[in-house]
Amino acid sequence: MKNQELQEQQIGIENCLTLRGASLQIKLCKNLDKIKKEIKIVQETTIFKEYEEKRIKLAEKFANKDKENKPKMMPIIIKGQKIGEQYDITDLDKFTKEREALEIKTGYKELMETEVLIKLWRIKESELPNDMDGNQLNGIFKLIDFEEKE
Repeated sequence: MKNQELQEQQIGIENCLTLRGASLQIKLCKNLDKIKKEIKIVQETTIFKEYEEKRIKLAEKFANKDKENKPKMMPIIIKGQKIGEQYDITDLDKFTKEREALEIKTGYKELMETEVLIKLWRIKESELPNDMDGNQLNGIFKLIDFEEKE
């Protein structure tokens, strides 16, 4: 698994924490704990810190400004619930191009492409509840051991 995939897997697991089944929940929580530790290691690197600092400045540069010339923020809403805020970017294409160049220049892109040796608990197909939605299933798909059916 690559560093970049750790955060995606974290989100996938967090979206499944309301599912039923003790065995499933134990494995998800153990995996979440391992993933968070690996993410913290990445976030403590000089490369990550330098990139984040410069990315924030870049976002502020491209953000719409309020009356006091401060960057405007807009809510991040998932399933009708506010989970955070992000900069209200004016020229998303130009911002994206500059951010991608920054990823290469700082070494962030290479850091995110680095393989991580992490052993995650596997989930048996039979442990999955029937009331999972497609997003939940997709979020932990790589952790599932599917059973052959005749």
